[in-house]
Amino acid sequence: MNTKKWTPEDKINFKKRLKELSVAVINEKVEEATKAMERAQEAANDEGKSSMGDKYEISKVMGQIDSDRAGLQLFEGKKQLLQLNLVNIETVY
Repeated sequence: MNTKKWTPEDKINFKKRLKELSVAVINEKVEEATKAMERAQEAANDEGKSSMGDKYEISKVMGQIDSDRAGLQLFEGKKQLLQLNLVNIETVY
């Protein structure tokens, strides 16, 4: 078992690295959500050009649902980034 005591500097460095990794993960999720929104919009546009009647309406609604879901994920990701930026990593508690 490792019995090394962490210095305050070790703790701050650990918090910095943890925050960096967290930001990277959240940024990846935001990017994925943005791409999903773009794909949903493209799919809705393409479907509108090639479909008629009820099938068109169903496809349009499904595309809107996908876009809304991706938009919610994008919003949540940006909210998490804002919250993460409020975390004070310079203080050891």
